Amino acid sequence: MSKKIFKTGIYARLSREDADGGQSNSIQSQRAICLAYIESHDDLELVDTYIDDGETGSNTDRPGFQRMLQDMRSGRIDCAVSKDMSRFSRNYIDAGNYLEKIFPAMGIRYIAINDNYDSMAPGGGSDNITLLLPQSGKRRLLPRYLHQDTHQPGSQAQKGRVCGQLRPLRIPESPGG
Repeated sequence: MSKKIFKTGIYARLSREDADGGQSNSIQSQRAICLAYIESHDDLELVDTYIDDGETGSNTDRPGFQRMLQDMRSGRIDCAVSKDMSRFSRNYIDAGNYLEKIFPAMGIRYIAINDNYDSMAPGGGSDNITLLLPQSGKRRLLPRYLHQDTHQPGSQAQKGRVCGQLRPLRIPESPGG
């Protein structure tokens, strides 16, 4: 039986904020990492590269991302590879929607190399993301790809105020107790 060959697209994104990070996050570096990964896996065949340079990861309204989605819908590619989840999306809701609903419904494989995530690997899929959350000595995926409004000047967190905590509920005493 022959092994399925996935028609693969590389997705690379660099926001204006990430540009200050230097060469390690550059588009060329991301593409090189993805290309080396594809070349080392005989079930992946590169079809195209999708680039969003200077685009935020907090939404999916990015030209390269939208072109990649169109190629997925048309069947031109059935696999997307990125350096890590933060290149794909920094918005937890959008990322979860694509990883849990849209890509599986379309039969799309997604690979985030540095996060060791492959949606088609045994034990892969969106359930595997929870394993990447806070664990001692391991990278913390969730905080890296969430859009962090708390870092914006003038935000409640920047003013030193506590954000996002619920007040404890007062439980009424039971009668006679």
